Amino acid sequence: MAKRTRPSPSARRALFAAALFVLLPASARGDDPPCAKWCREGIQHYHAHEYEEALACYAKGREINPHCGSAQVMYGTCLDDLATTTNEEKATHDQAIAEWEKVLKMECDPDSKATACNQLANCYATVKKDQEKALKWYKTGVSLVPKNGGIWLGFGHWYYNRNMLEEALDCCQKALDTGTLDEADTAEARRNIVQFKEQLSDPSRKKPTVFAAVISLPSVGGLATTPDLATLVVSVPTAAQLVYIDAAAAKEAKRLTLEFQPGRLAVQGKTLYATARGAAKLFALDLESGKVEKTIKLPSPLVELCCHRSKGLLYGTTLAGDVLSIDPGSGRVTTCQAKGSFVAIDPARPSTVYTAGPGADPKKQQEGRTILRKYSVVGGDLKLVGANEDAAVQGRGLDVSADGKRIAVFGEGGWNDKTALKASVIAVFETEKVSTTAGELDTEGSPRCLAFHPFLDMGAAVTDKGIVQFNSRSFVHLKDWPSPGSESKEPRLVAFVDGGKKLACWEPGGASKNADGTLGFLDLVLSADDTAALQKALEKNH
Repeated sequence: MAKRTRPSPSARRALFAAALFVLLPASARGDDPPCAKWCREGIQHYHAHEYEEALACYAKGREINPHCGSAQVMYGTCLDDLATTTNEEKATHDQAIAEWEKVLKMECDPDSKATACNQLANCYATVKKDQEKALKWYKTGVSLVPKNGGIWLGFGHWYYNRNMLEEALDCCQKALDTGTLDEADTAEARRNIVQFKEQLSDPSRKKPTVFAAVISLPSVGGLATTPDLATLVVSVPTAAQLVYIDAAAAKEAKRLTLEFQPGRLAVQGKTLYATARGAAKLFALDLESGKVEKTIKLPSPLVELCCHRSKGLLYGTTLAGDVLSIDPGSGRVTTCQAKGSFVAIDPARPSTVYTAGPGADPKKQQEGRTILRKYSVVGGDLKLVGANEDAAVQGRGLDVSADGKRIAVFGEGGWNDKTALKASVIAVFETEKVSTTAGELDTEGSPRCLAFHPFLDMGAAVTDKGIVQFNSRSFVHLKDWPSPGSESKEPRLVAFVDGGKKLACWEPGGASKNADGTLGFLDLVLSADDTAALQKALEKNH
């Protein structure tokens, strides 16, 4: 960022909050003259670095007018500076955070609430080093008062420190566009915009990444894990290879070259099944060695593949929307009555299979409406037992929760609940009756992929805006990561690895055909109970 000749970030955020009282109209400050008197006196003490005296003034101001947001913001700001100058001997940053959070619950003006968010964001970023919470409060602040140029400028500084230049540039431009910056901040915003554009045009610039570890690959056709989730198997169709990755170390363990281009992968027991790009064949390989043990001929090439972890038939879909069942023992292939572009099997009840895809109605196809269908297994065939005509818009896949009670269809266009289009929502349905909504996951972006954890009540979703770890019962966000930066329209793929403690995410390369994609690894947020449940499930599964 452009060289700073002004106060430090902590001083700037404090001065910004102090100035707020002067700038706000009387109605926002509170009409009680005694309250205004104490707040003005508090500002004088604050600028003289007499934080304890300032605290006493703001405390009296709050007492006179409990709805004065400025007094509450400055009370927290004084605690924050007192904590900094006394090494938390006379106050703590946690106390300051608690006071700022109170502003969000007060019946006060939105500017005070936005300023409190700005203070929280800066404190979490610079003192607590909790960037996830810093991002949350910056977003909340600018959503409360989009025309607050100071918060946008601070947000841009935060993004710049994360080497996220595109986002930093956008924030600085928005700060400038508000027309609320003073002369010095306006000059800084303009300098930053020029500098960021120059850095973005530098071909040698190292791209930022949200991942804890990454592996570059030219392409990925499918992901599969060993039963203990310790090894991730990746198909690389353009190289006709399988890559085995040690998930704990996030490093390549071995690479096998095949005589076909592997696509989608599925594991049942000790066997790895792989589709073949452009070939009407399904290959059965030894999971450990990668040696081909059987080749099953098909009526058409498969574009999707699934199976239960330990038993039952395999199911695949063709480009024409046909669903095939494959007996792994005999190799018998049956073209089922079922239809769909995507297929998933119930992990708790392998006698139930689900598909998602467009219907036969041309008008509905044009609207992107995706039908979710539920089937029961009848020998080698599938019998339709339920359907949902509006499961997603422009469906790209589906997945079933570990307990088999919920199913989600993710669509690039979101979901239409028959009242309105919700472009960033993935709808989750009850498997008992697939037309019944279990809840909505707001992904805050256009959905690209979703997967439920194989053992825990959580899942992960990828959008064009970022990656979300969520609770699969309440659908609240457990953690959010910003977008890894890929602009490719190719499908994303995710898998839970390293004993279920990490998320592996495939991000295709950019528009250039020669650009490699990224297989990235993220550490999941797990409670002590989650860790214990994982250990128990893996011992049972193994």
